[in-house]
Amino acid sequence: MKIDEIILSILPLLNNIFTLISVVFLYTLTNYQVETKKLVSKILTGVLIGLVAIILMSNNFKFSEGLVFDSRTILLSISVLYFGSTSTIIGGLIAIGYRVYLGGFGLFVGISTIAMSVIIGILWRYYSSKLKIKNKTYEYLLFGLIVHIFTLLIFLFLPNNIDVLRNLWVIYLIIFPITTMIIGLVMKNQKERIAQINLVKAQKILLQSSIDASTSIEIYVLDEKFNYLTFNAFHQIQIKKLYDIDIQVGDNLIDIIKDKIIGSTIKESINDAFNGNGSLKVVEIEIQGRKILEEHFTPIYKGKDIVGVVVFVKDITEQKKHESEILQLSYYDALTGLLNRRSYHEHLFKFSAPEYSPLSIVTCDINGLKLINDALGHQMGDKIIIEFSNLLSCVSDSNNYLFRIGGDEFVYLLPNTNEYKAEIFVDKLESKIENHTLEGVKISLSYGVATKYEKDSLDEILSISEERMYKHKLFEKHSHRRDFINSILQTLHDKNPNEKLRSDRIIQMSLAIGEKLNMKKSELKLLETVALLHDIGNISVDDEILQKPTDLTISDWEQVKRHCEIGYRIVSSVPDYAEIAQDILSHHEHYDGNGYPRGIAGEDIPLRARIIAIADAYDSMLSDKPYRNIFDKNEAINEIIDKKGTQFDPYLVDLFLEVYNEYLSDYKKTT
Repeated sequence: MKIDEIILSILPLLNNIFTLISVVFLYTLTNYQVETKKLVSKILTGVLIGLVAIILMSNNFKFSEGLVFDSRTILLSISVLYFGSTSTIIGGLIAIGYRVYLGGFGLFVGISTIAMSVIIGILWRYYSSKLKIKNKTYEYLLFGLIVHIFTLLIFLFLPNNIDVLRNLWVIYLIIFPITTMIIGLVMKNQKERIAQINLVKAQKILLQSSIDASTSIEIYVLDEKFNYLTFNAFHQIQIKKLYDIDIQVGDNLIDIIKDKIIGSTIKESINDAFNGNGSLKVVEIEIQGRKILEEHFTPIYKGKDIVGVVVFVKDITEQKKHESEILQLSYYDALTGLLNRRSYHEHLFKFSAPEYSPLSIVTCDINGLKLINDALGHQMGDKIIIEFSNLLSCVSDSNNYLFRIGGDEFVYLLPNTNEYKAEIFVDKLESKIENHTLEGVKISLSYGVATKYEKDSLDEILSISEERMYKHKLFEKHSHRRDFINSILQTLHDKNPNEKLRSDRIIQMSLAIGEKLNMKKSELKLLETVALLHDIGNISVDDEILQKPTDLTISDWEQVKRHCEIGYRIVSSVPDYAEIAQDILSHHEHYDGNGYPRGIAGEDIPLRARIIAIADAYDSMLSDKPYRNIFDKNEAINEIIDKKGTQFDPYLVDLFLEVYNEYLSDYKKTT
């Protein structure tokens, strides 16, 4: 056969190759998954491979009657590498079925080439990695050459094998391997392209999921015309809440925002970002309530070009509120709201400058705060501090600064104020506080004034102000404490006028017993004071308990019992009353040791306390109590006699009975 005849005869085979290449290139235009794990997809892929094989086998090169050739070996061997064994075997079985349908004496060889292509493909798929061929071009060329060498070896089983090999060796050893290499590289690129597409999809899904996961930060991306490129679900919800609009990609944000000022601010920030200037801004808006927003504008680069701006918006209203509270705590006193010690030191440093000279300093201190805390509790102490700070604030103005620098210590800083003006200020302060009471407790202060001129030492002036305050406090100390006790008594009597009558009767009864004991006048005076003050501790007992119409609970009694200790603390704070403090503490002790608060017995109980115990008990039984009926006089006397030697000193009970008839003639029970 001549060369031109050979070329003419193999044109159909070359056309078959081009058909295969065309099918492959059509495949590259799709995004079909190269290899899948789903069985249904594997079967469908195998059917498609089989159909392509039928197309190739239908468009074949007919060598002689019953003997045809085509590029099925390329298709099936490459398919194993990219579509997997299962799909290729299914495609191979379909191809075998069609070859059986075609028939001819080359049937065995045709089936063998199909099986051989699939088997070599499978072996190559799993063992080619051991060859360590880095260049895929060489690998696919070698793969195609091996497949078609074995194909030619199978052709030896044909009866006219020499003619076949002579006419087809160029195609099977050169053209088909090269075609296998080309298709392999195309398929590789397709696999990588689809993998890249899937990666991008996965990244988009991941990115969208990530930004949608935020329920506190709005995230959106705009182009240079302020159109949405993407946004998270939280931003979508916020826009719906603010403007009642369901936004979509492509919508214009500026058109949506109705507030021109907000829209103009966002436009300016977006334009700055497109110029390469990212920014962070804190803005305050009044849409559906006051909100403070933190907005980040960041350009998105593609190479050197800016293709969009991503915006992060966070509501920091609560954060700013918290920061404000922290700042408030840093510079302001939590209890009174006045400037605190830290602020005081900063202002002191500032006002030390010459332009604020002269600087007057007024140091103030609440008199008797510890006594109030001990006697009436820290809650009452806090009330006094707050009331005191309010009074001081009333005198304060824009020309002076008031600070709470300690528990009961306050300081005024008066810049550009000389001594004369400072004294006028203090007079105004004293007149404001003079005779002021809170819940019956008199409020008073001690103060010291000193003025710093330009050449004076600040530390020295501060010391002078404190020294003057302490001298003033020492001078006021005793009179204040007496006033404090008197104010408590007055408060108790104001709350319950009968208490004043009871005190008078108990004083009268106690003095009668004291006279029977031949007490001196000075001792009787002390006894009278004890009788007057013995229940002063009741100032700490809730009025609800003292006026309770039913029996007292255990908790109520525990509070009532504390009045002895509270009274002791109040009275012992005044040196003149120190001698009777133990009497106040002990007036509810029992002669047999079963009383309170200490459980002492017999003559360990102070004499005055033992006298007060009898007088107080007798008067109490004849006084109106919300939780029990009044005793008549005989019942009260019998009760005193019954408790002789247990609750009461027996000797003092006998004295009480001696004066009983005499005393009863003037005694009137409480009504």
